[in-house]
Amino acid sequence: MANRHYYKQGFTLIELSIVMVIIGLIIGGIMTGKILIKSAEIRKNISTLENYGSAVNSFRLKYNCLPGDCKNITEIFPTGTYAGNGNGDGFINNWPNESMTANDSLVLAGFIKKEQLVVVYGHTQDSYLGCYNGGYGYLYFADLYSIDSDFGWTYGNPIVLPNAVKKGVTFTCATWDNGGGIGQPVISASDAYAIDLKLDDGLPQTGKFMSQSYSGYCNTGNAYQNSDVIGCRTVYYLP
Repeated sequence: MANRHYYKQGFTLIELSIVMVIIGLIIGGIMTGKILIKSAEIRKNISTLENYGSAVNSFRLKYNCLPGDCKNITEIFPTGTYAGNGNGDGFINNWPNESMTANDSLVLAGFIKKEQLVVVYGHTQDSYLGCYNGGYGYLYFADLYSIDSDFGWTYGNPIVLPNAVKKGVTFTCATWDNGGGIGQPVISASDAYAIDLKLDDGLPQTGKFMSQSYSGYCNTGNAYQNSDVIGCRTVYYLP
């Protein structure tokens, strides 16, 4: 009987090359998909900030007062506002009454949707504006917990500023930690930097878009860290 020899034939170089190309395309597609998803998320976050700015300005043009600060809000909207009339001084500065009433006023006026409000830890009245990663936001003349009379970052209790040094309307985005309290981080330094580049100067402590936190993963001085860890809360001066 003739001897028969069987050989196991392996992949040729061409076949291996084709497999490697296919694997590369798959990996590249996954990475591209992640980049596109992240870019879409950043655009959505920017759009949210711009929409709130537009809502505040549209309300002011229509009713000749800032939402929350109107002295006659109970006449404009007899039911549904958080805490009644503001003091009419041109600032959203009576915490929390004017700030919370501002959110309700924007909803009642039809400039934002009720679904854009979030309730913090089951508070029945404290409805905040939704922002990044399920966080909450509020309108104020300055960041209640962070900006001193020179508008530099600080820590500690809320600071009352005289009208002479107040400016604009800010939208602060943060989270509520039942243990740590208000103002916990809600977005990564990398994402905050991407938003800052689009809206402002790309620096966390200057301009109209600012970021800071207590966690150590947001900024080092006036420079963002290269971090994807949720480490920043943000303050945006509405245009």
